[in-house]
Amino acid sequence: LGQLLAAEPQPLAWHALPAPANGAALDEWACTLARASGSLAAKERYAATLLADDSLLLRQLAACFDDAEDADDVETLRKLADVAKLVVLLNEPPLVEALLDEPLFEPLLGALEYAADLKRRHDAAGAPAPPPSPAKAD
Repeated sequence: LGQLLAAEPQPLAWHALPAPANGAALDEWACTLARASGSLAAKERYAATLLADDSLLLRQLAACFDDAEDADDVETLRKLADVAKLVVLLNEPPLVEALLDEPLFEPLLGALEYAADLKRRHDAAGAPAPPPSPAKAD
């Protein structure tokens, strides 16, 4: 995901998002949304697309998460985590509101559990705590 966001921005032509039914479709989502992150107009358009038809694509994404988790498909779950982060990074208020409501919140949060970069931070959190800072005694 970091490589996608750090890549040189290319002109963004409108690209419809496929139904998130498999790994290839999720890769396409990740590439498309990462490219969109550099353009306010593109972010707004993709947010509107995700919210269209009563959030159909987002509900399909949530169903894809449920299916992948039931199948213990870690590769797909990691791709879903990348897509979930990119969706959040669109940072469009109506989209954020939709993501915080049921039935999208739990699958979105669940997908983030499989984010490799967040997992490393969590694992590091298991390390011994740093020494406490000196406290002023009263």
